[in-house]
Amino acid sequence: MQIDSFYDELPELHSFDEIFSASNYHDAPQDWIIIVTDVVNSTEAIAAGKYKQVNIAGVVGLAVASNVVGHLRFPFTFGGDGVTLLLPPSLAEPILSHLTDLASTIQQSFGLDLRIGSLTVGYVVSPERPVRVAKLRVSEKYTQAVFDGAGVAYAEELIKGGTGLEPLEPLKTGGLDPGGVPSAKADTSGFSCRWREIPSGPGEIAALIVDACATEAQDRERAIRKVSEAVRLSLGEEEMYHPVATGRQQPIQTREEIDNEALVHARGRRGLVLSFQRLWVSIQVCAVKVALRLNLSLPYSHKRLNQVHQDNITHADFRKYDGRLKMVLACSPEGRAALVERLDAMEQAGEILYGIRVTDHALITCILHLRTPDEVHFIDGGDGGYTLAAAQIKGKSCGPAGGSAVST
Repeated sequence: MQIDSFYDELPELHSFDEIFSASNYHDAPQDWIIIVTDVVNSTEAIAAGKYKQVNIAGVVGLAVASNVVGHLRFPFTFGGDGVTLLLPPSLAEPILSHLTDLASTIQQSFGLDLRIGSLTVGYVVSPERPVRVAKLRVSEKYTQAVFDGAGVAYAEELIKGGTGLEPLEPLKTGGLDPGGVPSAKADTSGFSCRWREIPSGPGEIAALIVDACATEAQDRERAIRKVSEAVRLSLGEEEMYHPVATGRQQPIQTREEIDNEALVHARGRRGLVLSFQRLWVSIQVCAVKVALRLNLSLPYSHKRLNQVHQDNITHADFRKYDGRLKMVLACSPEGRAALVERLDAMEQAGEILYGIRVTDHALITCILHLRTPDEVHFIDGGDGGYTLAAAQIKGKSCGPAGGSAVST
């Protein structure tokens, strides 16, 4: 499906440091649609041990959207318990219809409610809340959308609070049949969940979210650059804190692990449908094991199976900026303590708010577009990662008394 040329024509950035410069961003078109998916009561679900299922429910909406668009080269960002998409109106209607159907699959598969909402950019933006976009080239198969300003976070807040849950005026009849049943069937192909938790090489994994307190673009840029420097000073260069590069990758083995993916592709159904999907996932997992063990260059969907470990590193989405800096970091306890000390000082000075969730492993959930080379591997901290880090920020306010909280 043809996508509006706005995003396609944005110049590519080639260094993560470039995303901190406000001059590299461009205003999103006023008529574009911000679509947000969100697992309802995700904090409670994580506390009940469903952190992997929450992560999957948050990611799989992107696979569904990409199968409507025909590729992964459009603006999106993953937040742990949902994805946020930025799309032209011509794509919003069919994608909302497919996501409505996906919500049924998620409920039947995991007993989780997937909230879906949409708002126009024009509804969200104000001088204090711009929606500005840039495009970072992460690898030859993945360009990452990055967002400047508070507009995207504000849209997410509104939708999670109930605003934007009714169809937009042009979409009132487009996504549902007269009985209120989704008229589209969500295509989840390309979604895969075939790797076990990745243990931290240096000992800990920190899921970090940082929000700059300033409203002026230059002041926000200064604060986020200072945080990035604090990460470097505390943990070293990228190769030292990359959670996949420093950890051990192991494929899933048990039926319970396989069912996390198989249930989604089976649309939550059991019986023979689930058994077939379970068998198909198992066969593909075995093929990867053999290819890795024997270094066989077996082709699969624009990939070579003996290269999957490196692909998981190269195309990893472990740091991003969507108005907030979000990073999943491998670190030693000493390095993490040094980072927290620096972040505490900035928070107490009223420069930032931050949340951090510390555990000993990371999660990896993958999206491959089966008809194109596009590929991204989403990384989150274990045991609730981004979701619980974001929850910490909700209890804080900017100013000298902001305070900090470290959750382990």
